[in-house]
Amino acid sequence: MTPRQLELPGSAKMVGVRMHIFDGETFDRKLDQKRLSTQLGKVVNLMSDGTARSLSKIAFLLSMPEASVSARLRDCRKVQVATAFGIERVDSLRRDGGLWEYRLLMKEQK
Repeated sequence: MTPRQLELPGSAKMVGVRMHIFDGETFDRKLDQKRLSTQLGKVVNLMSDGTARSLSKIAFLLSMPEASVSARLRDCRKVQVATAFGIERVDSLRRDGGLWEYRLLMKEQK
């Protein structure tokens, strides 16, 4: 299966989702919304193929900091995000040597 191309920020598909996904004391909608939404779209696009990858691998493939990748994977566990993108669950898989890999299972992959 090839990754789905999701519509990125500003599209009709994302408008309802973008409203309340991101929050927190340091979140500033004007400064952060577009960047975080774009990161989320990139992570879901890549990971929707169901392949398990480490944070470092995802970060490398997307040219994003590992901390950002980790945060966007956490966002994928939010009900609103999972519903909008058709995410069934986010798996965390412990590998030898303490390495963790992450996998998105999309509803259509069940």
